[in-house]
Amino acid sequence: MPDPISFYHAYLRIEERLGLSRGASQAKLRELCASGIVRSWKQPWAYRKGSFELETQGPEESILPSEWRSREIDLMTDTDGCQY
Repeated sequence: MPDPISFYHAYLRIEERLGLSRGASQAKLRELCASGIVRSWKQPWAYRKGSFELETQGPEESILPSEWRSREIDLMTDTDGCQY
């Protein structure tokens, strides 16, 4: 299995290799995640206070393909405001 990469870096690769716009490459990646071709995980994070450093806020969790079909996981925040 290849090393995991962030949603951001994955859609940039799609954008570059397929010559798609940023929005189209994000939509293509969401479609691939929803189909199960691409496996995905989520991990809540937040910026450290007074810094631009990221800090994880919990463990990684697998994202089921069905979750991608119902919402855009990459744009979600939890009740505490942590982003995924």
